[in-house]
Formats: sequence, C-alpha cells, structure tokens
Amino acid sequence: MRLVTWNVNGLRARAAHVDQVIEALQPDVLMLQEIKMDAAIFPVEAFAAAGLPHTCAHGFKGKHGVAIASRHPLRDIDRTVIGGVDDGRHVSATIATSGGDLRVSSLYVPSGGDKPDVTINDKFAHKLAFMEEMKTFFAGDGLHVAGGDLNIAPQEHDVHNHKKCRRLVGHSDGERQIMAEAIEAGGWIDTGRAVQPEGPLFTWWGYRYPPAFERNMGWRLDHLWLKRAHADLIRGGSVFRESRAWEKPSDHAPVVLDLGLDAA
Repeated sequence: MRLVTWNVNGLRARAAHVDQVIEALQPDVLMLQEIKMDAAIFPVEAFAAAGLPHTCAHGFKGKHGVAIASRHPLRDIDRTVIGGVDDGRHVSATIATSGGDLRVSSLYVPSGGDKPDVTINDKFAHKLAFMEEMKTFFAGDGLHVAGGDLNIAPQEHDVHNHKKCRRLVGHSDGERQIMAEAIEAGGWIDTGRAVQPEGPLFTWWGYRYPPAFERNMGWRLDHLWLKRAHADLIRGGSVFRESRAWEKPSDHAPVVLDLGLDAA
C-alpha cells in the first residue's frame, strides 16, 4: 500500500499537477494540505476519474484545508479540531487492510508566523499549542499513519543551513523539541528518517528565493509518521522532487511511504 502526502498549495490552481502526481506515483491514499477551498466543493468526481473515488475533506473558503483521497473505502471520518481554532487542519479516516484497520490522518500544522517567540507572536503560540495537543490526540498503538505539512524541520540535515535556520520559525530549538516530544509521546516513528537516516532530505523549497530548488536550499517540512509498533511494515519511501520543477509548482514536493499491506 502506497501513501502519499502533499501540500498542494491550492487545489484548483494545481489540478493538472494533481493528475500528474497520481499518474506518476499511483498512490492508494493521497493526503492533501492547503486545498484552499470549502469541503462542500471538493472535486470528488475529478478524483474518482483519476482512480481515487473515496474522499473526505475539511476546509473552508479562505482557509487552509486538508483532504484524503483513496482507492479504497473510507470510514469513521473525523474532523476534530486540534489547536483550538477550526480552520481546516485535520481530517482522519479508516481503511480496511490485510493487517487490520489502518487509520490515516492528514494534518496541516500552523506555519507559526515570522518570529519564534510566543510573547510577541500569537501565530507561533498557536503552532506550539497545536503541537502540544498532538502529543496526546493520537494516543494508542493501533495501525496509524499521520502526517502532512507539519511545518517543522526537526533535524540538522532537514535544512540546508542548520546554524542559520535554527533562528527561524520552522527550525527553532523549541519547535524541534516539541516535535521530538510529540513523536515520543505518541509512539511514532519518523518514516522519512527511517528510510534515509543520514544526509540532507528536503520536501520544501521556498518561492522567495527563486534559485532555492536549483541550489537545493530546502527544508523537510512534510512528514509521514507511523506508529512505532508497526515499523516492520515499512517497505520504502521517497520525495517526488520532480514535481517542484514543473511550471508554477507547489513549493512542496509529495512524500511517499510504502507499507507491506494490501487493502482488505
């Protein structure tokens, strides 16, 4: 079973790119962030035509929005608010598999504004509150993959320049610490680093500096976590960097996780 997460940065603007990603990666499950639309107008028919007929979304006009599109039926859909503000940052669903019920959660952690200081930046305080709640929100060791755009690059080689970037939101010491605590408290494994333990690994290259992608000046902001009790199911993973080179791309690249499961 192949799971893919992608911050599409506007579903309507990237509709053709979504089709290309589905065609290239053939996901069983596609987790999306920043769909930037109300869930009521999520393009169910377009995803069905692309081979992912089962969908759920949590989004509002003018907000961020998340979604799941699947080849296999979804049940127990949950849109519980995390972090105290309902702006479309979480949707979960269950898929029946050969290894039991698989819970899938698509998440968009708040970006956190410009300054990593809760005393002057309410957006940063909201981000930390969201991550704090994530420590207990996904309790238990059941078969579960959670992830998406988590807006934190947790390790030194998850940014192109650790010394510089640790002063910035997304790689500050406090954020990296709270992410480590969330992983530990939830019994998760960071599958990106389980597959590639060492060396630079990036999923995001910003727009503000146009040569960022060509010079590989990236950050690893997009993650897929698996409950540690099921780590033996990991068969592989990768970052689909090719999409970042397309015309008018999302600034994020899709992240892939392959598990030793089949749909039931």
